[in-house]
Amino acid sequence: MGMETFNKQYIDGVKCVTYSRDKLREIQEWCQFMISLKVI
Repeated sequence: MGMETFNKQYIDGVKCVTYSRDKLREIQEWCQFMISLKVI
């Protein structure tokens, strides 16, 4: 795992923490939708 990849993941994690509740809910729903597509 390169440093670039690590930094991007870290930055994405920080963004998730700073997201509003509505935005987080939106992301969770999107993730669940994508997971359900893979399951089917």
